Amino acid sequence: MLVRLLSAPGLRRIALRAVVATLQMPETFVQPNWIHITHITFTSETDDRYFLALLRQCPNLVVGKFQVVTSSRDRESEDSSGGSDKPDEEEVLLPRLESLAIDDFCTSQKMTATLNAIKAPALTRLSYQIFSDVDDPEPDAYFTPLPMPVLPLLENSTLIRDLSLGGSLSSKDVYKCFQPGAQITRIVFGKPLPANAPPIKPPLKPSDVVDLRILSGASHPVIPLPRLEFLEAHQLSRLTDEDLLEIITSRIEAFKRGETVALKSIKISFLRQIQNDISEEVSRLAREGGIEIKLALTYLTKQGINIKSLTQRLSPSFGLSLAQDVWSHDS
Repeated sequence: MLVRLLSAPGLRRIALRAVVATLQMPETFVQPNWIHITHITFTSETDDRYFLALLRQCPNLVVGKFQVVTSSRDRESEDSSGGSDKPDEEEVLLPRLESLAIDDFCTSQKMTATLNAIKAPALTRLSYQIFSDVDDPEPDAYFTPLPMPVLPLLENSTLIRDLSLGGSLSSKDVYKCFQPGAQITRIVFGKPLPANAPPIKPPLKPSDVVDLRILSGASHPVIPLPRLEFLEAHQLSRLTDEDLLEIITSRIEAFKRGETVALKSIKISFLRQIQNDISEEVSRLAREGGIEIKLALTYLTKQGINIKSLTQRLSPSFGLSLAQDVWSHDS
């Protein structure tokens, strides 16, 4: 039955889950008519040897979600010779692609070449989660990681307004991601804990996906992301409540000077207990700036259970979506 469905001439959307999604399917397995496919969701691993080859067959792709892994052949090659096959660098033109989500489990060099090959001039929504063995996103003096592989894609796609980043990220690389991002109106760092996650204790070694202070005007002569309206970050532990207040204050002052648009929504979840309730001060600053900021902060209790702060519970929008048109990596 599945074979017949995949060969249906009107098929436009595909969601597959397998051990590894590749183009090397059994001879008895009917291939979809990829040229007509507009939406692809692979919730299983996609071999990096086939990723670009698959995209080349989908010129009408509008939405794509993938988990890209280093092929077993390349892993064996790296183990035996210290290197891997030359990355596929042939250009892939996806003129209709609007939304792309990638979970990256590949080597940096190969994924950099892969993402550089993708030309998506209409791309407006990008989720990129990088997974590596680096515990601390800020490297020490003895370790200098390669630049984030997603940088070439960001440079090639200048219309992105919704950006989600996660994994081991350095502030330097994240700031580079902002350089071509003058259009970005929504930024998300990390992923929220699953709703059914068991109670957790604050980590012994605090680690944030990124240092949010790079969004402050105090960090750079020109404030990053001047069109930013929605800020979201998850599982933070290093950022203090005072740091967050300074970031918000800096953005409000920049708005009053005409350097940025006004922040509309801030949603932060912490893997620590509350230090200071900044809600009243944020309300005062926003009111003086002539704007309204919806603030949703989540902390841990002493028992390690996630709780919503009063900031969100007292909001007139509590329980409602912060924006109807925002995009999430889970959507």
